[in-house]
Amino acid sequence: MFLQDNIGAKITSALGENISDRELRNCIATAQTIEVPVAKLFWQATEAKQGLYIILEGKLRLLDYSENLVTTLSVGESFGEATLFREKEFIPYAGRASHSLKLCFLNQEIVQSLMDKYPKIHQKLLNKAEIWDLVLLCRQNSQFPQHSSQVPGLLQALSLFEKHTLELSDKIPAQRDFELWLLQRGEILNSDGNILTLGQIYDCKKQDKLQLEKPTVAYLLRKDNLQTALQYCPELLEFTTNGRGQISQKNQVSQKNHRFRRKSS
Repeated sequence: MFLQDNIGAKITSALGENISDRELRNCIATAQTIEVPVAKLFWQATEAKQGLYIILEGKLRLLDYSENLVTTLSVGESFGEATLFREKEFIPYAGRASHSLKLCFLNQEIVQSLMDKYPKIHQKLLNKAEIWDLVLLCRQNSQFPQHSSQVPGLLQALSLFEKHTLELSDKIPAQRDFELWLLQRGEILNSDGNILTLGQIYDCKKQDKLQLEKPTVAYLLRKDNLQTALQYCPELLEFTTNGRGQISQKNQVSQKNHRFRRKSS
């Protein structure tokens, strides 16, 4: 009974919504328990069974397409949301057991039935898949983040970015209302005629007269949310105009101190 309650609590947390007792009992009854030996590369998003995976014991290392470490997930955390939305063509990633790993697997059929009944579950799982895609895109196409310790904070910060789906006939959101700009799909030209790079974080103050060239999915961070995002992910500061100035000053001070130490020695 304790084990069932424990699994039930983790399922509820992963779904992000309370479901009926009958539905939760059905999830527990149909869930598959998977045990994975240490260091085994056992899961790849493009080939894995569609469904939701929840960690019951041990740890999981998430890897990018080159098998570089992205981050480590522990008990209670979930993965595999991207498999539920294969039509979105998210960037693939993989999983390797870090410690003796025990998983709870909910198949596509049971999760889909819950997503159909509970729109909030559908939205949460889709949002998580999209945010993971942004993290992988940032690692792949921009200068940050590279260290796995940054990823949990980046996930929280990116959740504050607003998603904008733009068709060619749409107006681009007013840049004055936002601080940072990140493209996930599509194509946009700036005033210099350069195409904005997918996965690159841009300072809104430096981007003007933007022109849509293809239907685009963009994520924008409002000015009001900047400080909260920086609490989760201080590294975002370097992409802002003020942040670059502060970093430049720190570098100048560091260089002066270095020269002083060399002169003193």
